[in-house]
Formats: sequence, structure tokens, C-alpha cells
Amino acid sequence: MTQQIEFNAGYAKKLFGLLILSALFLLGTGNPIQAQNDTTNDAWRNYSNTTYTNDKAAVGKQSSPNAQFTVYEEIGGNAGNTLALDGAVDTNPNIMFMAQNSNRANLRYVQNLNRMELLVGNNATDLTRIMVMTKNGVGVGTGTPSSKFQVIGESRLGSSSNYVAVGFGGQNSYIDARGSSGKLVFRRGYADVMSMSGSGLAIGNAALPAGFKLSVDGKVICNELRVKLTQDWPDYVADEDYEVQGPIEQEASFRATGALPGFPTEAELGGAIDLGEITRLQQEKIEELMLICSQQQQMLGEMQASIDTILKR
Repeated sequence: MTQQIEFNAGYAKKLFGLLILSALFLLGTGNPIQAQNDTTNDAWRNYSNTTYTNDKAAVGKQSSPNAQFTVYEEIGGNAGNTLALDGAVDTNPNIMFMAQNSNRANLRYVQNLNRMELLVGNNATDLTRIMVMTKNGVGVGTGTPSSKFQVIGESRLGSSSNYVAVGFGGQNSYIDARGSSGKLVFRRGYADVMSMSGSGLAIGNAALPAGFKLSVDGKVICNELRVKLTQDWPDYVADEDYEVQGPIEQEASFRATGALPGFPTEAELGGAIDLGEITRLQQEKIEELMLICSQQQQMLGEMQASIDTILKR
């Protein structure tokens, strides 16, 4: 009988000590989780707030959390302020953001693919994957980015009405300026290198003149340049009925206008030449000169024959 009483007294002491340790853990200043039991709404609460709408929770030594849930680290370090979602088995840790109207977003780690995903939708069954992050890069519109940053589809830079669109559609990749001006400008060091509009392309700082598709402010070098003809090539000079002006007639026109017959004057050129047309006119004159030289050669031959005949008499 005496042993039974002593055993019960020892058990009571141990139970009392356990209750004291539990109270110190929950209420002590070193308590890692600030918690208060609410008989109506069981919640972790900030002691300074008493209304249910302001209930907040803190992990760490933080008596006044500034958010609904705060992770506080008093001493700095590489592992400070770390919130870990850890599982004993292979799972897909998930953070869910839910709105009252059922709209939601999920941030989840997909274990078997080793990637982080951001999904947004109207409800749990209508979630669309917006972006993924892998150890190799970030992908938008693709689950397997092949570079540090890859976008499948169109991306925009600018406002909702004036922006530059970069994208891929079907077989075509594009960079497009959309808005009131529709002009896409490439710059370096605040200087225009190239600009494109619906009218054409301007390279350099010069504007694109009206009626032209390409303007280059500077020199151009290339291995081959072809100009599409707008008129017939001067093969017509070889026709039997083609009339060639003699040198005297052409000289008179040249003296009067400063240009060969058929050629534009400097005033008519306006500071620029039509390369294709000028080349055609020059070829025409070359072929006309060939005919003139041939005619003169025939005349010289006839004159030489007459002189030889006279000398033989």
C-alpha cells in the first residue's frame, strides 16, 4: 500500500513538470511560433491585435507581424528566412493562391521533370501553365526551354497601343512595331542605325524619301548588284530602220543643253540618278557610236579607194 502511494506521488510530480515545460514552450519569450488559442476561431494570433480580421501569425521572434504570415530571422545567414515545403516521398510541392471568385494561381515544383511551374486559371480544373523554370533556363509558352530564356509565341515591349512585337508564327519569325507610327527604329549610341516602316527601309540617319523603298545614308559595297529594267535594253539600235544622229547634230544638242541627246540634265536629275535608266542610255550611246564609227570607216575606205584609183592614173 505504501509503494502504491509513493508511485502515484512520483507520477504526479512528473506530470506537473511536463505541464510547466509545455506552458513555458507556448508562452515563453523564446517561443518560435507566436500562438494564442481562440476558442471561437482556432488561430495563431499576434498579441497586439484582438479582432479576428487582423489575426496574423509569425514564425520566429516577431511580436508584430506585418503580414498574415511572417517568417522572421533575427540573425542573418544564408539559410535565413527560409520557408521549406519538404516531403518524405517524391511529391510535387505546391503553393496555391485562391481568390473568393474561384480564380487561382499555383506555384508548384514538378519532381519528375525537375522544374518549377507557374499556372493561372479560373478554377482548379482550368489552370494554364504560364511559365516554367528549369536548371537550364526560363520558358514562356514551352515546358522545355532550349536557352536561358525562350518565348514560344509573341512578346511585346511598350504600352497597350504602341509597342514592339517579337514573335514566331508558322514558318515566320518577326519583329514588328505596332501603333500610330508603325516605325521600328534600331539605335546604337542614340544614333539611328536602321529604321523600318510600312513605306520601306532607311539605313543610317537619313529619312526615307517619298516613293522609295530603300534609303542608305553612306557608302554601299557588295559583290553583285542587279537593277531590274523598266524599259527595253538598246537592242533596237541594231534595227535597219533605226536612225542615228550624226556627230555634228549631237554636238549641237550637247552645246545647247549640256547633256547628250536623250540624257537628263543636271537640273532634271535633282541630285540623284536612276542607275538602271542611266546605264540603258549609256549603252544606247555606245551602240550608236559603234554604228557611227562603222559608217565613218566605210566612208574612209571608199575615200582611200578613190585616192588609190587617182594615183594609179
